Amino acid sequence: MDASTRSHMTLNTLEKGEILGLRSRALNEKMATIVNMTTFLRENPFPFFVNAAVLRLCEAFRDECNELRLCIVRVMGECSSELRLVFSNDEVARRVLKVSHSNDPLARSLTLQILAKLASVVAENKQVHHLIVTSIDSEEAQERLAATVATEAFVGVSRSFSQTVFEKLCVTFLSPLVSPTTKIGLVGVFSNMQGDVEIIMKVFALGERILNEAYNQQLILALIKSLTTLAVSCKFAVSELVI
Repeated sequence: MDASTRSHMTLNTLEKGEILGLRSRALNEKMATIVNMTTFLRENPFPFFVNAAVLRLCEAFRDECNELRLCIVRVMGECSSELRLVFSNDEVARRVLKVSHSNDPLARSLTLQILAKLASVVAENKQVHHLIVTSIDSEEAQERLAATVATEAFVGVSRSFSQTVFEKLCVTFLSPLVSPTTKIGLVGVFSNMQGDVEIIMKVFALGERILNEAYNQQLILALIKSLTTLAVSCKFAVSELVI
């Protein structure tokens, strides 16, 4: 059986609902089916199949309970290589973003978590960028943490997001109203930052200002570590590192 035939067979099976089994009313059956998708995607790395399967998982994420959403987040995290085959980028974002309007902070947190896993798929989606940036200073701790994770993921794959989030980071780090704990949590974002020379130089300038104004030892050490990592990855910026 050649690859093309196998791809069509697996796709037909998916369309019949025999793989995902998400039509079952039993939560444990749905969860078991989702968990098995990791193996199934790895065994069938065909673009049309992976794309269809990910769309189905995103539908389940949109429509199901938080327990299943968490399970789907984990599956997405285990299938990062296969996610590169997804081509229905806008559809993926559209289905996941529906959950961001929930009144449940856990559901919103899970939305940010799955977006972090899907960063390579929805890297340039402006609605996703806006959601992440506005969630950085959420009143809900779990949502802020998830936004930080998503920010770290997106600055590594999107230069436009790095530019968008930089202004937010400036306000956050320079505000005396933001706790050192929150700032320490965000410092890791700098080490993964992607951008042109201008934005990277702005990051180092911001880092220098933070170091000059900060009194929290943990924040200072975390910032130096993050900027050092950034300097190593962007060799043109090594001379800008402040120690």
